[in-house]
Amino acid sequence: MGPAHRRADSRRSARKNSGYTPWHLLPAAAREAKRKRPSRTPAKKRRAPPAPARSPSPTRRQPLHPVVALLAALAGAALLLDAARRVLLLVGVSAAAPAQRSPCNRICRRNPSFMDGTVCIGCFLADDEVRGWSSFNARERGWALADAAERRSEWEQYTGVTASDAEDDYGGFDATTDGADATDAYGGFEQTDAVPRPWTVLLDRDGVLNKDVGSPGVVRAEQFELLPGVSDAVRALKEDGHACVVVTNQNARKKGLLSAKTLDKLHASLRREVPVDDIFVATGLDGPALKPAPDLLNLALGDADRDRAVLVGDARTDMIAACRAGILAVLVTSSHHGVACAAELAEAPTPAVIDGGAPGGLLREGASVAAVFPALPQALAAIRAHASSLT
Repeated sequence: MGPAHRRADSRRSARKNSGYTPWHLLPAAAREAKRKRPSRTPAKKRRAPPAPARSPSPTRRQPLHPVVALLAALAGAALLLDAARRVLLLVGVSAAAPAQRSPCNRICRRNPSFMDGTVCIGCFLADDEVRGWSSFNARERGWALADAAERRSEWEQYTGVTASDAEDDYGGFDATTDGADATDAYGGFEQTDAVPRPWTVLLDRDGVLNKDVGSPGVVRAEQFELLPGVSDAVRALKEDGHACVVVTNQNARKKGLLSAKTLDKLHASLRREVPVDDIFVATGLDGPALKPAPDLLNLALGDADRDRAVLVGDARTDMIAACRAGILAVLVTSSHHGVACAAELAEAPTPAVIDGGAPGGLLREGASVAAVFPALPQALAAIRAHASSLT
């Protein structure tokens, strides 16, 4: 028997044993009954009815751990403080600055009896004009200066002191008291000497005292080279009784490019050549923050009179730090940083506060510069003359 016959025989045996009867062997009644039986879909093809739609139940979130929640709150507060600091920086206002500086580069003074104290009697700009000066265009600044000229004329009529008078008008208040000599300019007290009150002069280091070698700064002793005339200029300043302090950023220490031993050697060499009173350094590792933060300047100034303090620097960070510390800022163009900063000041010049210097101006950050000089010797000579004139 071949394979085909064996398969057919096995199929016949399976049908016989399972009770299956072929169609052609069914009686006529059985065939008729099968024809009338309703057809049914096989079970494997049946589809279950769709389940009713359910509304999604709210997912319950596990509460955060108290420590995690506290850290998240602190991080959010830090972000808000940083955003507020950036906004204040854009409008040229700093919480560390004790006084609002006006476009005339002086700390604004007020006289309550003149225009209700809303006008600075130094630059004669109104409070809103001082605050918005950095955002004014050329036309708006022209309008503000025209209004300031009219207020100056009214002030001269009010006080009887013209802009060409050599002596200070003391803010419009009477210089004498009842019964005092009319020629006495010190409130009835006699002036016994003419010694000028000392000033505190802060100096940046790289680009002001020594040659600027570019980033990352002086990191080897052979790179340190004093600029011409700085030693004699500082010595003359000291002979007049003024204080001279160096305030410098040295973030090469943070980058690992400058060792503490090398930095100490550089400053020991500087002290031998230039008679400075002290040297304050910001490294970014510890201690005061780097400029333009005012921390380094505040540390150097201590309790000194900030109305008689000035910073001489060659970079915009120096100018911003001085403005935030509430002291005058003088720019020198003895480095490429100073040249770039002077070019920006030329776009919005303001009258020089210190005679002998080029006009100052306002930086984009709102910091004002009192005057511009080509190098430190010229700046210190003008500061000495300015201090003598304010005796």
